[in-house]
Amino acid sequence: MNAPLSAQQLEFWLAGFLVPLLRITPFVSALPVFGRNIPLPVKIFLSVWLAAIVSVTLPDHLKVQRLDDISVAMAAQQILIGLALGMTLRFV
Repeated sequence: MNAPLSAQQLEFWLAGFLVPLLRITPFVSALPVFGRNIPLPVKIFLSVWLAAIVSVTLPDHLKVQRLDDISVAMAAQQILIGLALGMTLRFV
C-alpha cells in the first residue's frame, strides 16, 4: 500500500507548481490569441494545466525546495516575466 504524502513532500510539490503558475498565468492572460473572446475560467484552466505540465518536466534542481524560499520579490519577478513575454507577443 502506498504511504500518504508527508508535509515536506507536499510542500515540495506545491512550491514546484507555484513558480511556473506565477509565470504562465500572466503570460496566458496577456496573449493576443486569448483576447476578450476567451472566458476567464478557460484561461485559468489553461494556465493551471500548462503549469502542471511544466512543473512535472522541470528537473529537481530548478524547482524551489520550500515555500519559504518563494518571497514576494520572487513572485513579483515571475509575474513580471510572464507579463513581459505576453506583451512581447502582442507587439510582434
